[in-house]
Amino acid sequence: MANTNYIDSFEVNGVEIPVRDPGISQWAREPSAPEYTAEDVGAFPAVPGGSAGQVLTKTADGQEWKTPSGAASYYKTFTAAQWTQTDAEATMSIPRSEHGLLGNDVFAQASILSSGAYRKGTWASLETYAMIAADGTITLHTSSAFDGAVLLIG
Repeated sequence: MANTNYIDSFEVNGVEIPVRDPGISQWAREPSAPEYTAEDVGAFPAVPGGSAGQVLTKTADGQEWKTPSGAASYYKTFTAAQWTQTDAEATMSIPRSEHGLLGNDVFAQASILSSGAYRKGTWASLETYAMIAADGTITLHTSSAFDGAVLLIG
């Protein structure tokens, strides 16, 4: 179907200019594309309230957005005695009820306590990694237990 929405004038810098030549009028058509809403194209509309950069999650039924109730980061200091040491490795588990992080990804930065200061970039920080269980428990793994701290971001 041909577009028959022709213009008979246009505006330049606040001045309306009439179109007198029917050939130009035909060439300078107004677009007549349909208007779509965010819902029509599968996007969600602007969320009222909140602030720029705020993280939102879907509700269980997938119909609404909400602010997550968990933390974004968690910091814990520990002693070597808090690790469970085996012949293969040392592990330490931190339940979700303690760390409060949400999601299935976590970044772990460990540091060793040395001469009264927590130090990154040592064997302890390079060999320590974190795994998340289905129940949200984060387990730290390393080759040998040590006094130190861990920053978890999730």
